[in-house]
Amino acid sequence: MTDTNKEQVIENLISKSTKKTTGGMETWLTRMPKEAIPFIETLADRVENHGQKANARVVAEILEEQYDFTVSRSRVRLWLVDLEKRHAQKN
Repeated sequence: MTDTNKEQVIENLISKSTKKTTGGMETWLTRMPKEAIPFIETLADRVENHGQKANARVVAEILEEQYDFTVSRSRVRLWLVDLEKRHAQKN
């Protein structure tokens, strides 16, 4: 591979890795099956309005086992942290 080709390949890889990606909390929440919405809404209410703590790993497992919906624990954790912050601001 010539130096020019290597540079083009690297540039393409850099471009691909740095372009804006779709993801995050909003995406998984909007992709969720309708059957899981009551569970998530109730959980969100309890965390945000009543200050209950939730385990991201367990939430992700419930979504996968009960609703056949896969989401990473880290995404669930970020969502829970956001809800916890909202609860703290209210109180």
